Amino acid sequence: MNLKVKSKKINDFTYELAISAKWEDIKSDFNIAKKKVAKEIKLPGFRKGKVPENILMSQFINSVEMGFVQDFCEKYYIMALQKEELTPINQAQLKDIDFSYENDLSFKSEFEIEPFLKLPKFKKNMVTVEKINFISNQEEVDKTIENILNSYSNWSRSNN
Repeated sequence: MNLKVKSKKINDFTYELAISAKWEDIKSDFNIAKKKVAKEIKLPGFRKGKVPENILMSQFINSVEMGFVQDFCEKYYIMALQKEELTPINQAQLKDIDFSYENDLSFKSEFEIEPFLKLPKFKKNMVTVEKINFISNQEEVDKTIENILNSYSNWSRSNN
């Protein structure tokens, strides 16, 4: 599959990908979407799912195109992410979808990535941690055990 991908950085954490694919590359996926839609169509004079292709394409082309876009834009979006080596942190918003039968597919997806953070160089002994020593006595240990037992206990009424 030969996808054309153009990435545009909107800000530090938002990207937009412009994705386009040639008809020759997406034709097999379109045929899969066409078969999926054809299985659901019922016309008088034909059994369900047995509508001839010429009637399907003349009367239900919009349904086939919509099914293709819904099923396969996600696939092409994931392939574009892998090509650009980006990892989104939210669901992409697809926009400007341009597709019709026997024409190329193009769309844009906008999503966010984790912002790049650069930490300052820490020097030795720059940060200090105060250590607190806790010395327990038997009374505190007994209270803690009792609290744990109470949190896992179940009370029920007996009929004796």
